[in-house]
Amino acid sequence: MPPLSRIEINACIVVWFITILVFGYFSEYSTSVATGDYSMFQNVHVMIFIGFGFLMAFMAKNSFTAVGHAMMAATFAVVVSFFNYWFWHSFVSNSWTRFKIGVDQLVNADFCAASILISFGAVIGRVSLKQLLVMVYFEVVFYSINEAIGYGGIGVADVGGSMIIHTFGAYFGLAVSFIMEKEDTRKKRNEEKGAPDVTPVSDTMAMIGVLFLWCFWPSFNAYFADSLDATKTGMRQRAIVNTYLSLCASTVATFLTSFVIGKGKLSMVDVQNATLAGGVAMGTSADMLCQPYGALIIGTF
Repeated sequence: MPPLSRIEINACIVVWFITILVFGYFSEYSTSVATGDYSMFQNVHVMIFIGFGFLMAFMAKNSFTAVGHAMMAATFAVVVSFFNYWFWHSFVSNSWTRFKIGVDQLVNADFCAASILISFGAVIGRVSLKQLLVMVYFEVVFYSINEAIGYGGIGVADVGGSMIIHTFGAYFGLAVSFIMEKEDTRKKRNEEKGAPDVTPVSDTMAMIGVLFLWCFWPSFNAYFADSLDATKTGMRQRAIVNTYLSLCASTVATFLTSFVIGKGKLSMVDVQNATLAGGVAMGTSADMLCQPYGALIIGTF
């Protein structure tokens, strides 16, 4: 990838100082009590910067670049998301105040970064850093619009972000990937290169990310559960239990299916992706009365 020119570096510096001025004029500390505690925020934070970061290292040729670009993309998305979250939620609700920043807003920003990193997985090794930052900026805008309409306008039940975060990020990444290349160019590249090269080192780095994501996903799905629990009936505990059981089920199903399809051999690609499907699938209904066996069924299928 070509390095940034001096003009592009200067433009980034100017944009960064403009961002600081926007924060100085529009932002203030939040005085409300956080929905979750710091440990749950830290769990989500580790998922974004370590879990998703190392998961992006599955391609041997671009593994180190992917980890660095993932960190930059996530950081940029977090900063830009504060203003966009405030603006579009205020626009939908028609209520304008200075935007407040507290632990809940930090978690919302990390959720936005998660959607961006999901999209990043579709363009690894095919975009430069400046192209990635442009993609991140526009995706944050559209993500914030989608989130404001979904949560603030329609009032969807999606405590773990299966629709708002994961589905949006997946389709946005596919759309960007699709428009980057013409169909004939895409076919020619696939014929020449085939599947991306992987090595034991790149697979191991990706598995580190998978394990962090797997362990902390219950916090991701359960953080905002108590904010919806007006009757205090243990929605957060239910979300944690449902997510954990669903992850266990998806892991068992992944290994069994991979053994069957691979005729007794295990595919690391299956393990790196499908074992996390239980957490994604359970996101929308994590705080609902699915019952433990229901969580196992959701994770399995």
